[in-house]
Amino acid sequence: MTVKGLLLDFYLLSYAMVPFLFLAPIGWKLADRFQKKKLIITIDLLRIPFVLSLLFVQGPEQL
Repeated sequence: MTVKGLLLDFYLLSYAMVPFLFLAPIGWKLADRFQKKKLIITIDLLRIPFVLSLLFVQGPEQL
């Protein structure tokens, strides 16, 4: 593996981990504070518009 390949792997891994590192503690606090079932239902309801918005994508340039 070349140095460029290693740098790309490091960049992609860090790009994927940064949101998790910042949002995971918030999720842990919410999970401790609220009932699990209500929290899961609320998160799913908040996620629906984002998933449905993918139906309106005409091509890769709109992502």
